[in-house]
Amino acid sequence: MAERGWPRHGLSIGLFEFRRTLRSLGRSKRQLIGGLAGSGLPTLGILIAWYFLRGNVPAGFNPADYAVAGMRGQVTVAWLFTIFLVAQRSGSIRPRIDAQSLMLTTVSTRSATVGLWVAETLRVLAYVGTPVILGALAITDLLGTPGVLLTVPLATVLFVASAVTVGSLCGYLAVLAVARIPFVARYKTWLAGSISLLVVAVVFGAQTVIDVDPLLEVLAYVPVGWLIDLAALGTAVQANATLAAVGAAVALGVVVAGGRAIELTTERFWYATPVSPAGTETPSHVGDEADGHWLDDALTAGLSPFPSPAFGPRPTARVATMTVLHTVRNPQRLTILMLPIFVALGPLLGSGVGADGVSVTVAIGAVALLSWLPGGVFALNPLGDQQAVLPTTLIAADPRALVHGIALAGFVYGGPLVVVLTVIAGVAASLSISTVVTLTALAAALAVIAAPICLAVGVILPRFSAISVGQADEVLPPRLSAVIASLALVTLPGGYLASLVVAPETAQTLLAGVVGWLPALVLELASSLLSLPLSGTSAWFAALGERITGVETATFQYGMTGLLATSGVILALAGYRYTVRTVRTFELA
Repeated sequence: MAERGWPRHGLSIGLFEFRRTLRSLGRSKRQLIGGLAGSGLPTLGILIAWYFLRGNVPAGFNPADYAVAGMRGQVTVAWLFTIFLVAQRSGSIRPRIDAQSLMLTTVSTRSATVGLWVAETLRVLAYVGTPVILGALAITDLLGTPGVLLTVPLATVLFVASAVTVGSLCGYLAVLAVARIPFVARYKTWLAGSISLLVVAVVFGAQTVIDVDPLLEVLAYVPVGWLIDLAALGTAVQANATLAAVGAAVALGVVVAGGRAIELTTERFWYATPVSPAGTETPSHVGDEADGHWLDDALTAGLSPFPSPAFGPRPTARVATMTVLHTVRNPQRLTILMLPIFVALGPLLGSGVGADGVSVTVAIGAVALLSWLPGGVFALNPLGDQQAVLPTTLIAADPRALVHGIALAGFVYGGPLVVVLTVIAGVAASLSISTVVTLTALAAALAVIAAPICLAVGVILPRFSAISVGQADEVLPPRLSAVIASLALVTLPGGYLASLVVAPETAQTLLAGVVGWLPALVLELASSLLSLPLSGTSAWFAALGERITGVETATFQYGMTGLLATSGVILALAGYRYTVRTVRTFELA
């Protein structure tokens, strides 16, 4: 039963939680950089477009010649993607309100639920608010339509509020299933990862197997997509006022009905006693060193029914099993580590997938990103991941067994994924069988090379102190600098090697542009604008670009492939030796 004044209480809780989020940005470089990149880049793009179009709008441009009907399906896709992101956040980062015992004895469940909803809505609005408002101001200035200052923010608020409502409901239903169903509780990380991969596979497959236009036409009938008509009512662009009103009404209905469903779900979740992940079952047998079944122990049982990385000597296999268990039992850490993949996946699919099919860009990006995955997930913080047992590990464990075990965990679980997804990307891009086989072998080799590189970066840039991610105070992900450094060392040369296999002429021109023509252009601009004597240096870089393109394509392809492959092997061996030496000589402060 909700108390009197629950809207006011919920609003106060939401504003307080949102202010806490803003204050936390100053303490978390990861969140601050991510927020600035996600919101700042669109804002910068709008500012640049506004600057160049101001006073230069084409004379024949007439907004009345355009209609928003073709954009309704795209708005629905964006809405579904927002739901997916919010569901992940509410299910993993913020499933409960802070100080739950105090809050639920002070205010009703409805007030607490409204507070969480308000806070999450404000977070999303803060993320998209600046580019949306700036875009409305630019349209008003360029087209003289002040009505968008009202309709665009209104449509954005309804879009975000409805998406947050549905996403929060999905997230709470997921954590309720974890709290009530032993099977889901035990395999929550595997199920969450499988669902995420399934969503990506469905989206990718829908865009590659069928033409995307019919799919967007179907999604255009979802009423939330009609909010684009509401946003366009303030302009001369052709929009349907009736659909705009219906879309707004449906969005409000989703908020009201979804809010009630969230309240009922959180009541059952917050007041429930979580089930034991193991249920009432116990392992049928525990290994005994005497009979040789030393892998059938509690560690291996923790991964059941999934295979244990039981390869190599006993210490190596034990380290590999512990590494996998540590990863799968920390879903927040795994989510943070997968963020680079998800961030790069959107632009990669957007630029490489279209009505004409899949371009080779997707295959090249798959090789670059997937080769980093095994090492990036398991090997980027080898010392910090030991946590409380680090002193024991340094004294008792052989450094080579520790390094081999961490790398083995990535090979066993990441290797097959790298191979399968690379084959799928190559086939989807309509590459020849020989090219697909070559790319698959390249991705597997890069994954092997990436493991010691990530281990070396992890011991150079370790993290020993946990960070706060929502309500998960003991999350220990690798340092952001370690993630960036490993990505640069693995994905850039890996992607270029893949481009040498798929499109050597383009790779040759790209190298000429990066090391020759681009510096020449920058120096030439600096010379003309700042009156600096840089013309000679600019001409030298331009000539360098011409010399690169003048090399025969086959010679360039084999030469660069050999150079990059040799450099990668040398770097991997050096990283392995450095990691072993560092673990052997590491001293606790």
